[in-house]
Amino acid sequence: MWLRFLEKGILHVLRDIENILNDLREIGTSQDLSNFGETYRNTEIRGFGKVKGKTRKDRCYNLTRDGFSLLAMGFTGKKALQFKIAFINAFNEMEKLLQKEIKSPNKYLTDLMELIYPNLPQNDYKVSVIITDNPYSKEAKNVFSLNYLVDNRTPKDPKKLQ
Repeated sequence: MWLRFLEKGILHVLRDIENILNDLREIGTSQDLSNFGETYRNTEIRGFGKVKGKTRKDRCYNLTRDGFSLLAMGFTGKKALQFKIAFINAFNEMEKLLQKEIKSPNKYLTDLMELIYPNLPQNDYKVSVIITDNPYSKEAKNVFSLNYLVDNRTPKDPKKLQ
């Protein structure tokens, strides 16, 4: 499908993938080789006589998103340029989101997080939160309660922990 979009022939794409793989081996980034999973598929031969109906083994590659990006960034032409521009625009939007300062609607919550964060343990821990309305009055009541287990800084579903 993307071959048609980029207007590239399969033999040229296979050649380009092999060139990328050779370059990756040469510069020593073997972890990036996994973005190009070599595989084979059987293709029925269309033809006449003895070869008709037989199959041949064709090499193909399963590309990850990163592998496809590496490949497509090397293509030229108007369609490839459209892909590159879309890629750059998406990257710029992501960068804008990451640079946005996350503002809390409540200054006290922000201050509280700044006090808590440096004291978080590296191993598993539990955070318990109780919010009490009118804490100094006889009508004080808990309006929110939460126990939250953090497993190696990976949040778990708090509903299962209560």
